[in-house]
Amino acid sequence: MHIRVKCLGMVTVSLLALGCGGAPEVEGAAVTSVEQAVASSAQEHELARLQRQVERITEGLLFLSESDARFIFVADADARVTDVTPEAVVTFLSEEQDGRTDLFVPNNPPLAPLAGRPFEVLDADAYPADPASRETARRLRQLQRVLERDLEDLTVIRFGEPGRTDVSGQVSIFIVGRTEEGALAGVLTGAIET
Repeated sequence: MHIRVKCLGMVTVSLLALGCGGAPEVEGAAVTSVEQAVASSAQEHELARLQRQVERITEGLLFLSESDARFIFVADADARVTDVTPEAVVTFLSEEQDGRTDLFVPNNPPLAPLAGRPFEVLDADAYPADPASRETARRLRQLQRVLERDLEDLTVIRFGEPGRTDVSGQVSIFIVGRTEEGALAGVLTGAIET
């Protein structure tokens, strides 16, 4: 007999109900699969909620440098990290950044891949240090509060060196943390530094 279980309308899992002589490890594996599907669906729901909040706060908000940069929500629900590191960002979020042309205003040439670029980890409490206006400062504080509330280990990672010819002075800045389940999430912004 097959039992169909629908998990939050997003994932459908079929279970094979085994008789009394069935293999317990198979039943346990089926239950684990359902638990994982439910957890994954809940994780995706929480990330979608966070994305809506971040996008509401950052709509029209720009990070000012030699060129203005948008704040773009980034996430990988399947990352399963225990620490927020530059290597984790490269592994799980580079697809969100590599080749992107809409980070800067006006649109930019494709961003260089994160892999192999120099990086530094910055103090999340002190970044960005000098917003252009009170309104920008207020919105950046609001963004930081939302990210700190929903994410652990909030970290700022800056990829790129000023004046490097391979990235034309483009710097990618990730403000990211992790959920309890290990998903990576946060925002990508950037700067032009020459």
